[in-house]
Amino acid sequence: MENTKDATVGAEKNLEGQNKEAVTYTQEEFEKKLQSESDRRVNEALETARKNWQKEEEARVQKERDEAAEFAKMTEAQRAKAQMEKEKEAFEAEREKFNKERLELEVIKTLSEKGLNPKLSSFLMGEDADSSMKNVEVFEEVFAEEVEKAVKLRLSGSAPKVGTTKPESSVFDLAKYASEKRKIRS
Repeated sequence: MENTKDATVGAEKNLEGQNKEAVTYTQEEFEKKLQSESDRRVNEALETARKNWQKEEEARVQKERDEAAEFAKMTEAQRAKAQMEKEKEAFEAEREKFNKERLELEVIKTLSEKGLNPKLSSFLMGEDADSSMKNVEVFEEVFAEEVEKAVKLRLSGSAPKVGTTKPESSVFDLAKYASEKRKIRS
């Protein structure tokens, strides 16, 4: 690609409604402008992500400070109870995550056994195993119906005509030829 090719940016209206004049850039200038605009947008996205991360981190730190302050005010029995509740909540969250993963694996296994794409598992998962299996069954029925409709649609059309015309034989019939020749001489 040549660097001497021109790239033109057309006339645009600014916010006041005035027309800007068409500006012509060389390919190299255009690529530099494009790169600088890309860099600016990436930097904006990174800055936004950094600010969001800082807010989340500050909220987490503040929550831990508040918990530590409350923890310090408690008696020994209250501390033990609070610690036990915190560990119980963490355990329940981990258990819920484990059950969800196990359910997804079960749905994937069922889909594979039925010859369906396992990537559909996240769409077919329900709240529990029963609702998930019901979702798989309903999907299987609907999918089979839709496939059948599509096959019928593709196969529909006029049926071939059978037996309406007699194809000419490519084999030479000597008896027929001889009888035709006799008719002419008679």
